[in-house]
Amino acid sequence: PADIALGLGGGVGEIELPRLPAKDHTLDPVSYLDLEERVRPQAACLAEALKEPRPEQRLAPHEYRGRYSFRQELRTPDTPHLAAQEIGCAARSLALYVLVDRSGSMERFEQAVREALMTIYLAAVQVAIPLGIAYFGEDDFFIGDLPIPAEQITVEQTVSEIAPLSAGNYEPAKALIAGYSGWSCEEYLDWGLRKAEIELRSRPERLKVLLITHDGDPVFHTRRVSDWDLSLAHLRSLERAGVIPIGIHLGEGNLEKLHKLFTRLVNCPDGQALPVKLGEMLCSLG
Repeated sequence: PADIALGLGGGVGEIELPRLPAKDHTLDPVSYLDLEERVRPQAACLAEALKEPRPEQRLAPHEYRGRYSFRQELRTPDTPHLAAQEIGCAARSLALYVLVDRSGSMERFEQAVREALMTIYLAAVQVAIPLGIAYFGEDDFFIGDLPIPAEQITVEQTVSEIAPLSAGNYEPAKALIAGYSGWSCEEYLDWGLRKAEIELRSRPERLKVLLITHDGDPVFHTRRVSDWDLSLAHLRSLERAGVIPIGIHLGEGNLEKLHKLFTRLVNCPDGQALPVKLGEMLCSLG
């Protein structure tokens, strides 16, 4: 049964797990329990960074600290003072969307990508921060034996959303994260940016952050446009629109291009350092 084979838990086996179609490829859900257990400590570390202290305070009786209250002394002579106490931490006003390059050059980092995605996913779910995830990239497009003109390629053809932007737990996303693989010929980052912008711009949260796992080589181009030029311009326009892009570099990659693409870059060849580095970056946003 699906719930046993995939480790989805009781009752979830009835959910129809999505298969993401592509030319000669599908992204199949696979068992994720081992992956989830392996990254749980890193996810807990990142979850703490996704919280922020709340300054709201309440008054509580105290023997000698705080402000003296005659009424409080009449009620409880042993605790005549009222002292302010912090309520604690709460989730940041933050919405996250994660774009993941699934081009063939990412094949070298597949395990690192799976662990990073699962870490981010578990941390966001733990503190109820809205999170969405999508993979971008595709092989050449064909209708029958005729190639599709570039102007007819749409977001839906180049971007596969595996987790809708939501604060709830979407269990099939874990299986699709564990099934991540890099295989496509073209990155099409700009189409991924279009999808993420649509999802984030309507969110009510104070911070809208777009995380992009990329190896730094947008390659799609025609005689009129290139994905590099489109992506570079789009990333700058996102910042002006209030969406904060952050690049994530895992393993070996083209750092020179990544620094040109992203004004904020988390360089993390060692996946174990991701919670600390990404947490510090998110905290610096305020």
